[in-house]
Amino acid sequence: MAQKKQRKNPGTENSDNRTMGTTQLLTYGLYQIEGSFNALFARAFRTTEKDLALAFEAMLDGWQLNHSTTRQRVRLRTAYLIDYGNIKPGPTAVYENRIQITSAGSPRHITDYTFQIDKAGLKPGQTFYEWKDGEITRTDAEGNTVSVTEFPSNVAASKQFTLIVEVIRSNPNGDPHRGGKPRQDDDGHGLYGSCAIKRMIRRYGNLLHGQELYMHEGADLAEVASKSKFPTKEAMLDAFWDMRLFGQGMPTFGRNGAGPLNICIGWTIDQGEWFTVTMTCVAKHNGESAESFIEEPELLGAPVVAEAK
Repeated sequence: MAQKKQRKNPGTENSDNRTMGTTQLLTYGLYQIEGSFNALFARAFRTTEKDLALAFEAMLDGWQLNHSTTRQRVRLRTAYLIDYGNIKPGPTAVYENRIQITSAGSPRHITDYTFQIDKAGLKPGQTFYEWKDGEITRTDAEGNTVSVTEFPSNVAASKQFTLIVEVIRSNPNGDPHRGGKPRQDDDGHGLYGSCAIKRMIRRYGNLLHGQELYMHEGADLAEVASKSKFPTKEAMLDAFWDMRLFGQGMPTFGRNGAGPLNICIGWTIDQGEWFTVTMTCVAKHNGESAESFIEEPELLGAPVVAEAK
């Protein structure tokens, strides 16, 4: 049996040519992702109830299409939404904080957290929705709670929502400027880019429902938005589902700005720890033979707290 060669540190040249690459994984993180829907923008972007209903469906169910080698254990654990009804939300109302999440020690599971949900103080016409394990409840301003089948998709009412995403030994959104490590702020809290969430929503709408996309990988936006195809901005909005939700710059008609559906950068409740894993190959690579055994991915050192500046 072939003898194992000496392992090398990450980032060094591997002379036996067996290393396929390295990946960085977050040991554990619970992400809180905020977002909102603006009813005034919805009219300008010709957003329909069907558009918004599919977007919410993607937010709740699209995580199953977002799995990969490094995102295998990334899943939505719970979600909350406030529908403002006929009330026009002010600058502070849109981002009112009704969800408090705390932990003790070093959490490794969602049950290590305490959730405090404030459903009191809703104004008449406002409703509070909670999604958990596929079930949705709706609570009105009088405190009455009933089961419903979906989040509200009425585009005439503004909304705010919160997604709680659990990550276990995965990398939900790597940072190419840090060698693919999970994104983190200066204090070591994990970050989840809003563009990654939007990509998941777009993928769900396109793959499962055949929605046409304006923003997709490799797209030449000037070509996509050419006047020969879409003589007016309204024609373009009618053609692309994601533009009716997120807006986008339109090179042909000038920048159109953000759309009615806004998703903010998510962050973890606690500081995160990450570790590095190497992947090896047992087949020939660039003409050189590999050894005749499979080597388990190697944990390169103990998990370390995120680098702080």
